[in-house]
Amino acid sequence: LNRDVQNSHSNNAFPSHSHMQRASDEPPPFIPIDNTLCHEWIYPTNKEVREYQKTISKNALLHNTLVVLPTGLGKTLIAAVV
Repeated sequence: LNRDVQNSHSNNAFPSHSHMQRASDEPPPFIPIDNTLCHEWIYPTNKEVREYQKTISKNALLHNTLVVLPTGLGKTLIAAVV
C-alpha cells in the first residue's frame, strides 16, 4: 500500500494549482458590491452582542480579513455573519 501511495504522488495524481496563483505584485480581484442589497445588514442578537465581534464582522464584509482570536472569543460567529 505504501508503494502505491508513493507512486501516486510521483505520478502527479494530485494536480498542481499553480495556475490559480496570482503574481505577488498583482492586486486581488475586485468584486463589485450590489448597492441595492447594502441597505440592510442582519446581525444576530440572540446572544450577547460583543462590539469587537460586530466591528470585525463589519470590516470583513468590505475588506479581505484574517481573524486571529483566542479560543472562545467568537471566530465562528464572525465567519457565520460574514
